[in-house]
Amino acid sequence: MNLSTVRKYTKKHSVVAGLLLKNPVVVLGLDLPFVIATSTSLRNAAAMSIMLLCIHMFTLLAARFTAGRMHRWLRMLCHIFVSTIMMVLTRALVVRMFHQDILNSLGMYIYLMGVNGMTIYQALAVKRKTPLLQVLAAAFQNVLGFVLVMFLLSFVRELLGNGTLWGVVIPLPAVFPGLLIPFSGFISVGFLLAFGRFLNKRVTAFLITESARTDLRYAQLRGENRDD
Repeated sequence: MNLSTVRKYTKKHSVVAGLLLKNPVVVLGLDLPFVIATSTSLRNAAAMSIMLLCIHMFTLLAARFTAGRMHRWLRMLCHIFVSTIMMVLTRALVVRMFHQDILNSLGMYIYLMGVNGMTIYQALAVKRKTPLLQVLAAAFQNVLGFVLVMFLLSFVRELLGNGTLWGVVIPLPAVFPGLLIPFSGFISVGFLLAFGRFLNKRVTAFLITESARTDLRYAQLRGENRDD
């Protein structure tokens, strides 16, 4: 298997790279403040994920129909208006699902989600001729990346920093409350990226090795058939 084939195979089958290493949340820094500040519990992760899902999907849907029909600055105002309206509606849904105390837990970030960077950036990047299903698929992939990062960090930080999972006490020999401060969020994101790179290399190496073995077996079978 030559180098060009390896590169094509890696690009095609690298799932970890798509979800972590090429995740717009961590690579471009879009919505990174939300992840760092609010990923202290699984309830926070669920609430923020629901909010981003509704805001991001509806805003990009609106962006598909406004693309190419108005100036860029006017489009930005339109996107902010749509995302803000969705934030207000989704906030009411989140409060109903997780009770009023979720507002104290998320603080101002539940309101800032209405102008989150990933939604506005992706909405401005939507082209007029882009198929609607492609726009929605890309939007869902962005949300999925956010959800993955949020839940991974929230699981670790709530468990080790507070000794609970979804508010249920988990008996541990020791807890580390320092994991709940924002600075620890930066460090946690760094460790997550490092783990993603390590896992991506392992998975890719395994897939390439298995592909090479399959090619070798196929070549051997062809050689045996020719001899016959």
